[in-house]
Amino acid sequence: LDISNPSVSAGGSTSVAAYIVNSDGTLYTQQATVNFNSPCIAASTATLQPGASVQTSTGIATVTYQARGCSGPDIITATASVLSLIHI
Repeated sequence: LDISNPSVSAGGSTSVAAYIVNSDGTLYTQQATVNFNSPCIAASTATLQPGASVQTSTGIATVTYQARGCSGPDIITATASVLSLIHI
């Protein structure tokens, strides 16, 4: 994850980007859904815009994290789901 400003005060915001890469290090450019979460998001003391689930076909999913009463460190995670086709 790439976080533009890792120290956000109450009411502040920062950009968070998740990069989905292939095994060779290139960006995954097929349809994927990235789900972002953190303890503060789960407790509704932080929000994400446009939402916690973002679709991308560029290999980069970006959200804006806004602290709304979260105090202390918050660990943000991102999980990618990709469509896998098997040809037989």
